[in-house]
Amino acid sequence: MIARLLSILDNLWYPIRQETAEDTTVCCAKRRRLAMKKSDWLLLAIGEYIQPIQLQKTLFKFAKESAVPAAESYEFEPYNWGPCSFEIYDDLGSLREQGLIEAIPSGSGWNIYRLTELGKVKSIEFRKQASASLVRALDDVRSWVTSRDFETLLRDVYKDYPKYATESLFMKS
Repeated sequence: MIARLLSILDNLWYPIRQETAEDTTVCCAKRRRLAMKKSDWLLLAIGEYIQPIQLQKTLFKFAKESAVPAAESYEFEPYNWGPCSFEIYDDLGSLREQGLIEAIPSGSGWNIYRLTELGKVKSIEFRKQASASLVRALDDVRSWVTSRDFETLLRDVYKDYPKYATESLFMKS
């Protein structure tokens, strides 16, 4: 709820000071937020590094709990480890091809995703052009997700979104 209100406020008019030699005047201008692509939010969600399960749950909760426009967020379906968007994996491949991220084998059968130097530069650009309230919302969700171990993360997500636990291998074990 608070994230949605902050996003609305973020897009309202705000004062700009214009100073001249004679005086200071205040006028209003509409804050411009450039539209982000899903893969832009994906790059921001990766941060320094992230595991696939954390990335999926970060983008899921971001889509469900923030005011991010539907066109800028992924669609999820129930799958083996809860909510999953296969489109994220396609976009990860594209980000790798662009040299923005790298995939490092974890030794446990999956990759850990990390920003490259170019990816870090691009991430800073996206943070500047995106809605400040949405960036805060994404950072908050990412922090929440990455602070939990695997089991706790899944249990907490399933508790809040039971519909996405229906195909879970975790719940069946």
